[in-house]
Amino acid sequence: ELAKQEWWYQNEDYRVALERAIELDPTFTRAMAELVAWLSFYNFFSTDDPEMTAQAEQALEQINILAPGSVDQLYAQSYYSYYALKDYELALELVTNAEQLRPSDTDVLYLKSIIQRRIGFGEPLRQTLQKLSLLEPKSEEWKDWLIRNMVLNHEYDKAGQALLDTNHQSYFTEWARSLLDLRNHGDFRQWATELAATGEAFTSRFSDGFTWEALVVTRDFEAAVQFNFDQFQEDIDETGRVPLSLALSWWLAGQESELTEHIPGLRSLIEDQRNINGRFDDPFSYLELAALSAVEEDKEETTRLIRQYVGRAKADAVIFAFSWEYSCR
Repeated sequence: ELAKQEWWYQNEDYRVALERAIELDPTFTRAMAELVAWLSFYNFFSTDDPEMTAQAEQALEQINILAPGSVDQLYAQSYYSYYALKDYELALELVTNAEQLRPSDTDVLYLKSIIQRRIGFGEPLRQTLQKLSLLEPKSEEWKDWLIRNMVLNHEYDKAGQALLDTNHQSYFTEWARSLLDLRNHGDFRQWATELAATGEAFTSRFSDGFTWEALVVTRDFEAAVQFNFDQFQEDIDETGRVPLSLALSWWLAGQESELTEHIPGLRSLIEDQRNINGRFDDPFSYLELAALSAVEEDKEETTRLIRQYVGRAKADAVIFAFSWEYSCR
């Protein structure tokens, strides 16, 4: 049950359960492989924890001893290559080898899908998602990802047909439906209203960002300011820091007096994420700094930072697909 939660890789209870399972059965290589995934994930988003890395490598070595060349060994090595090494091609090769040994292993196929998603939203990913849908016909997640993949790959006719062919409703089916409808009616305010209603009807971690962007697109900047306060007031009161989306909303709404005092803190928070080489592990950071430079009307610096973002992110389909690139431009 813990593994099925959306944020399993941030769930400390899941890590404890895996460690307990290994303690009870020191030969439980699938639990070891999942522990490798959990521990390696933290390297993916700039959390440099040598202790976690060492523990992941120890678990990986134990699998190599117990079951060399097995599905679990390839599965664990693929996770480590993907999250810790960020070698996506190697990770895909390893997980594909695991799939060949056990074609109906949905854990292996799930990993393959997220690696393919990062390399590119295309036919190989769709085939993996379709296979997952066949193996787990009651799962709504794969139906969502199939439709979402079609939209992000600009295959709008296929996405529209997929929506007609399913009775399933979720945040992403209705998000996709509203985008496809927008192509026909062209009314951005109607689209924003539909998106807000979808966010109220379905719970999704993506809904806040999409709703805010819709308010910006429709130039309802004061509503964008209020939306941020509604969502983040507690965090603002607790930390004294405002989210970047609120800073941009103030700027767009012409409320520079509210914004000025927060720019240094926002810039400091972003700059603190640089690694020992002075670069950002997450290309989004360049866009966040670009947004602040735009607020300060420094066109040259804004352009330079966006180009840095493009140079770092161009090989990563996920970052490109979900970026704020258009907003920054």
